[in-house]
Amino acid sequence: ALETAWAAHGEGELFLPAVIGDRIEAGDARVDLLATDDSWLGVTWPDDRLRVRERLAALVAEGRYPAPLWGTR
Repeated sequence: ALETAWAAHGEGELFLPAVIGDRIEAGDARVDLLATDDSWLGVTWPDDRLRVRERLAALVAEGRYPAPLWGTR
């Protein structure tokens, strides 16, 4: 469903809550919410990249995320 929405969307920001909401309304998806005290790390604009990269590195250094964060395929 996300691949189809992305392909149909074209350029710009894809508003994930709307896509997911549409899928829930259509009966194609179910979403479970998990409570957390952590902060959201949104990447919407290119300027967000450095801030998110630094925060992820800090979370790895604190041992809260695994290292390496992503495996190779």
